[in-house]
Amino acid sequence: MEVLCGKPIDPAILKLKHDKAAACEANRQFCESLSRNVCACPVCGNNRRTPLVEVYNFSYAECLHCSLVYIENPPTPQEIERLYNSAFYDEVEQSLYGDVKVSGYRIEWVAAPKVRYVEERLGRKGKWLDVGCGTGEILAAARARGWVVQGVETNQRAAQIGAERFGVPISKGFITDSEHLRQLSEFDVVSMFGVLEHLYEPGKVIDSVSKGMPDSGVLVIEVPHYPSVSCFSQMAFPNFVDRILVPPMHLMVFTLQALQYLLRRSNIEITHVWFYGQDFHEWLSTLSAMCPKVVNRRIFEDLMEMNGEIQQVIDNHHLSDEMLVIARKC
Repeated sequence: MEVLCGKPIDPAILKLKHDKAAACEANRQFCESLSRNVCACPVCGNNRRTPLVEVYNFSYAECLHCSLVYIENPPTPQEIERLYNSAFYDEVEQSLYGDVKVSGYRIEWVAAPKVRYVEERLGRKGKWLDVGCGTGEILAAARARGWVVQGVETNQRAAQIGAERFGVPISKGFITDSEHLRQLSEFDVVSMFGVLEHLYEPGKVIDSVSKGMPDSGVLVIEVPHYPSVSCFSQMAFPNFVDRILVPPMHLMVFTLQALQYLLRRSNIEITHVWFYGQDFHEWLSTLSAMCPKVVNRRIFEDLMEMNGEIQQVIDNHHLSDEMLVIARKC
């Protein structure tokens, strides 16, 4: 298995208009409106777990069998489904992806490097299906490199932005819809960037994709990663969380072992893994939100000048908060 570490990025540009303190408070209030239930590990079904942290009254635990980190008292599946077309989620999407200038930076520095990474390892171009494509940045980057692209997205507002801003084809719905499953055999790449952590039953989705995609194709998955410096920061300061260990959106956070376990159950094997993230920015922005008089804007910007070097060290030790894998059928 090939392992790559590090990806140049400027988190300050990505979150140009993002107010962390306000986002954390909005998330906390939204969580208060949701129910709490009990579940076993959504990857392996085991009930043995060790508690990690409580965030906005939702409890994350680590499975003692497959090592997945997951919410042991999640909302209902119906509440999760409604979430992705709610005013709350639309506001989250708008704050992160609504700015056109930021979107251009995201395509060049976030989406395009991922497309190149996959293309170089696949060794050819062809047709690319991005599941949960959001506003379509991966599709725009892939099309610019000569790919024929198609997206699937459940959030109607995000799909509309992608279609209007980039002119990329985006179908509204779920990948498990029969019409989408029938199309899987046509694609050389099926990607899921930031999707699996939102699903109540990720195994069913992976199994459906595995059965539908061609033997010559690849599955590309990006998920939030544990253990990471971001997770440690959030476990220390659980009242200031708006990404990674963030309920109710992230029902789970993956270790490499847990992701391997999930894919192998559907006869898919990971061949490449890439560790990268925004851990230093996450830690620093948390301190800034907690203690604005101590970590003021000038101090924040001065420290962020070291972001690239410090984040690379974090990535090299596989402690980054994002993980991208390429996988093939066994």
